[in-house]
Amino acid sequence: MMFLRKTDYEGHIVVPAEIRKALQIKADELLVLSVDPSCQSIFLQKIKPVCCCCGAEQSLLKLPNQKFLCTNCYDSVKQKNC
Repeated sequence: MMFLRKTDYEGHIVVPAEIRKALQIKADELLVLSVDPSCQSIFLQKIKPVCCCCGAEQSLLKLPNQKFLCTNCYDSVKQKNC
C-alpha cells in the first residue's frame, strides 16, 4: 500500500483512511514516528498502550503526559495519597 501526500504549510500530513482502517488507528491514538536519515524515510508505528506501572493492557486511563494507568493501579495510588 502506497500513497502520495503533500505536507501543509505547518508540515502536517493526513494518514489516508485506508491505512488507518488497515492498522485499526482510531482518533487520539498514540503513534510513534521514527526517522532513518540514511534512506530519507519516516516510519509510522502504532503502539499498544499499557499501564506504566504494571503493564496491563485492559481498563486503561490516559494520563496528561501521554502515559496510561490501569484502574487497579489508579485505585492503589489513590488510596496511598489519601
